[in-house]
Amino acid sequence: MKVTVKNLGVVKAAEIDLKPLTILVGRNNTGKTWLACTVAAALSYYGWRRYVNAYASTKPPERYRDLERVVKQVIEQGDGVLDIVQFADECGERCINNILQYTKNWIRGFLSTDRVRFDNLQMQADLTPIKNQLLRHLEGITIEDRIGRDEDSALLKALKEAGERKLFLYPGVNIKERLPNREVKRFIASVVFREFLQFFYPSTYFFPTERTSIINDQFIPLPARNLLENTARAEVEEPKEPLPKPRLQSGPISGFVGMMIELYVNANILERQEEATEEPAIQRYMQLADILQEDILEGHLDFSTPTPDPRREILFKPSNCVDEENVEMEVSIASSMVKELSALVLYLRYLAQPGELLVIDEPEMNLHPAAQVKIIEFLVMLVNAGLRVLLTTHSTYVVDHLINLIDAYKHENKEEIKNMFLLESTDAFIDQNKVSVYQFDEDGQVKNILENDGTIHWRTFSEVTEYVQRLHFEL
Repeated sequence: MKVTVKNLGVVKAAEIDLKPLTILVGRNNTGKTWLACTVAAALSYYGWRRYVNAYASTKPPERYRDLERVVKQVIEQGDGVLDIVQFADECGERCINNILQYTKNWIRGFLSTDRVRFDNLQMQADLTPIKNQLLRHLEGITIEDRIGRDEDSALLKALKEAGERKLFLYPGVNIKERLPNREVKRFIASVVFREFLQFFYPSTYFFPTERTSIINDQFIPLPARNLLENTARAEVEEPKEPLPKPRLQSGPISGFVGMMIELYVNANILERQEEATEEPAIQRYMQLADILQEDILEGHLDFSTPTPDPRREILFKPSNCVDEENVEMEVSIASSMVKELSALVLYLRYLAQPGELLVIDEPEMNLHPAAQVKIIEFLVMLVNAGLRVLLTTHSTYVVDHLINLIDAYKHENKEEIKNMFLLESTDAFIDQNKVSVYQFDEDGQVKNILENDGTIHWRTFSEVTEYVQRLHFEL
């Protein structure tokens, strides 16, 4: 899917074709991270929920005739029917573009800025090449949702069977007297727009550059403890001026924190193993977690307990540790590379589901060049296992080795050449049609640098290399 973005900070204009693997390169402060996070958030729960809330208001961004009709039916009659496939055929692209365009209303809060404005931000998607896929997806899925804690007490239900086009809305009780009209509209719009966006990405996970400092062996108690300490200190000191309101964390950071809390609270290896017996993709993600820890981290990383426990920690056991008496360590004192990639190990082992989007800011941080080469091979393996990856990078090793992986995919005998690669797997070879690479320039323009022959023409690093070499010879 191609997404056009204009006037996003320093980014004046960008047209990004979101492929299973999309890579953004360029100098610092050229807008790579902002664009990656903004597009991902707009197509995720974050953007969907904010647009739904606006749509349910008295003055929605735009009304859709068929959606308004079924809302009115449910309010007046208690039930209604929407042909969701037909609605998507007629209004799907307009809905997606309205959701994207509404981004300018919430992006300041997502990026946690009071000073930068995005009044002129424009976002638009071209769904023409994938519209038929969207319609088939909507017809093939099952939808079950409700307002209420359980089936018996549900005030309003939504149901669509797989292979059917119609979404049925019906109450467990007379909703006219139990639900405000706005809540009826919010629920119906929520179900419909959610299914539209989940066609692209069922869930989105952010791995910001701050991830290395957030990982800690006592992750959950720290925020509460620090808050209590700061509050107590403020009460003792009795400042003359009121304390400034603390700034909220940005969306990518809070999303990452939320993922880690979910892992601490809910990660259960026994339940995950049972899930893997019924779903081959889950089994593959757990295998990939093992490959990441064994072949790149060179050790074993996991929680200290197999099931949730308030005292559980993340522990790392290096495979080359000479001190057999002290082979396990808290992740907080492990190497920066271990802290860098530990969240990805845990995500794959406990959470990953097919089709999800991973937004990874600089996956090469703290990695030796050899590990940087390995990490791009590994990220390609994730893509070939059904995940989507959108990353920013400053690594020549990552981008240059990607060319090798594209060339290897074209090779007649992949098994013959796999041992030439560091992870020694044909799953690290990738079809060029699954890849996009874009360079962000200082003038605010963004351009595609992946040529049809599989080469990547980028000057952002080569210019620096040429400068260093030239200076050496002149000296």
